[in-house]
Amino acid sequence: MSRVFAVTPDIVRRPNPNNREAASTQVGAALSFRKDQIMHASAQTKLHSFTVDVEFSSGGQPYATETYKVEASDWYRAQRDALEMSISSPYDNVRVPYLTRRVIAR
Repeated sequence: MSRVFAVTPDIVRRPNPNNREAASTQVGAALSFRKDQIMHASAQTKLHSFTVDVEFSSGGQPYATETYKVEASDWYRAQRDALEMSISSPYDNVRVPYLTRRVIAR
C-alpha cells in the first residue's frame, strides 16, 4: 500500500491511510495553496511596451520586415513574443523557400 504525504506551508502531515477522502482533501489543499501563491507572484510582474522588428528572409536574402508592438516583462520576452506573433504574418508563407525569421535590434 502506498502512503501519501501532504505538504502544507508550515507542517508535514501524514494522513490516515484508512481515510482516503481526508488524504485527498489535504493534498488538494496543499496544491491549491501553491497554485494561489504562484499565480499571485506572477500577477506582480510589471509589463513594459517594446517595439520589435522581425525580418523575413528567403535563402539568407531579406524580403520583408514587420514591426510589432509588444507588452512584456523584459526585452528577451518581447523578442520571443514578437517571433510568435510573426507566425501569423502574410510574409510567413510555406511557399517561400528556406524561410527564416530574426529579430532586428533597435
